[in-house]
Amino acid sequence: MTELTTNKRQVFISYATKSWIKKGLMLHYLDRYEEALQAYDKSLELNPDAFVVWYNKGIALTDLGRDREVLQAYDRALELNPDEVF
Repeated sequence: MTELTTNKRQVFISYATKSWIKKGLMLHYLDRYEEALQAYDKSLELNPDAFVVWYNKGIALTDLGRDREVLQAYDRALELNPDEVF
């Protein structure tokens, strides 16, 4: 497990979760947004409290123009870590 320290809390992210996050980032970089979302969703299945995944998912949803879902993803990221500035 890897420890991710934020301003006020620690989040432990498994290596499997990190792998899905990295895959999502790579797919996003390649403009393969739907596939990136699938990777982020897989990561969230493993760790639903990983705020950084909710944030990255929001970015991918923005690129797809899925505004309602964007707000839900960002709201969840802020709920999990209200003191983090992205």
